[in-house]
Parts: sequence; structure tokens; C-alpha cells
Amino acid sequence: GSYCLSHFTSEPKSGSTSSVKYVASAHLPFLEETVSIGPGLDERWSLLKKGFSDCTELSFRSNDVEYSGSISPLPFPRVATDLSAYTARVDIEGNEIGLDLVIFKLKKYAALVIVGVIGVPPISLVKQLLNLAVSKLNGS
Repeated sequence: GSYCLSHFTSEPKSGSTSSVKYVASAHLPFLEETVSIGPGLDERWSLLKKGFSDCTELSFRSNDVEYSGSISPLPFPRVATDLSAYTARVDIEGNEIGLDLVIFKLKKYAALVIVGVIGVPPISLVKQLLNLAVSKLNGS
């Protein structure tokens, strides 16, 4: 398998990135939105998109614990320009956690929306949350 994004730094060298996370009880379900703007955005976007498209396995560290799982492309309706979606499954303490990740560009912004639940995130929920994120960036 191919591990993705290992070469990708979390913070851009220039420009601005803002992230907000909404969490229910016991850390799930959650929604995370990250929006970037500024110089180097197109290059950073290309690296992120390539990193995700090359992924088959995902690993990350949280509270000094390493987690890993699988990731694959997710067919998703186009609600913004240059949109790519992925679905990941990670085992955390015996629970299968489903993560749907959607990256897109809109106007001068690049955004990442992550929805996480126990089991599989309902596509209707992910689409609704993504539409809200797009509306915010459109100023609606």
C-alpha cells in the first residue's frame, strides 16, 4: 500500500490557514473545516490533491497514539470547482471510525472538510455539511 501525505507539512510557509472543529460527545461525530488562502495556494493545492490521489493507507498520530487505516476515492457530486472526495476507515479501540474527506477550491480559497462518525458517514450528511461550507465561502 501507499501511505499518503507523509511529505506534506501542515502549515503553509505563506498565506493563511484557518481551521474549526465541531465535536459532539465522546469525540464523535465531528466535523472539521480548514480553509486556506494566500500565496502558494495553487502549488499547495496540487500537492494535497496528488497526496490524496496516491493514497491507499492513512496513518496519523493523536495524543501520542499512532492510528492507521485504509483510504479510497469517494464518488461525490460537484458542488465546487476542483473537488475531490475520499473515504477512510480507521480502527480506534475496537471501533470502526469512518472519515469522509472532501477537498475543493472555490474562488481564492482551498478547503478541506472532514466528517467523522462511528461506522460510515451518511453521504447525505456529508453533502449537506459541504454545501454549508461552500455557502460560507460564497458569502451566503
